[in-house]
Amino acid sequence: MKNKLALMSFAIIIFILASIQVIYSYTVQKPASYTNGQIFEASIRGHRYQYKVIEFETIIQHVDYFPNDSHGNERFFTEGQRIMFSFTGGDILTYSIGENLPALFEKIVFTYDTGKIMNNSQGSNVQIFIPISDNTINRDDLYKLYVEDEVAIHPYKIMRRDCESKDSQWQFFSKGFKSEIYSSAFDFIKIQ
Repeated sequence: MKNKLALMSFAIIIFILASIQVIYSYTVQKPASYTNGQIFEASIRGHRYQYKVIEFETIIQHVDYFPNDSHGNERFFTEGQRIMFSFTGGDILTYSIGENLPALFEKIVFTYDTGKIMNNSQGSNVQIFIPISDNTINRDDLYKLYVEDEVAIHPYKIMRRDCESKDSQWQFFSKGFKSEIYSSAFDFIKIQ
């Protein structure tokens, strides 16, 4: 019985040490809100460092798609119909950019949510009406919603220096990027 308790205690101590190791594994990320060149401080294992975010030129990536509904089905519409659209909850696409990047980046790979057509206005970001041609509603023609987004990619690097050393110089620490919708255009493509 004592051996079992000793083994259990040993296992618990190993688990606690493993947990402590995870706590000490620290990743510095760019703060959520910052200005280019802003300096912020972080302490890692009791050692203080300063970090500086340097942004590169924004890259605009064109993304276009036909969104599906919340069940992944194609949706067709007629003139005069109202469409509710959400920018989240759709298919996740992966894009890769390999040209016109800062020297630190070989390529940037980002995922993009194509959004979805909603059944009702709850949860939708945009309501769109299909225009009526010639003042009469033509119910024979079918249309699909076509979305053209421009995605802004903001690459950056983080520089670091030691706060506790007088002669510490800024050194490269990490790189990353954030992406956001820059603009969206909605169009209707006639299917039949």
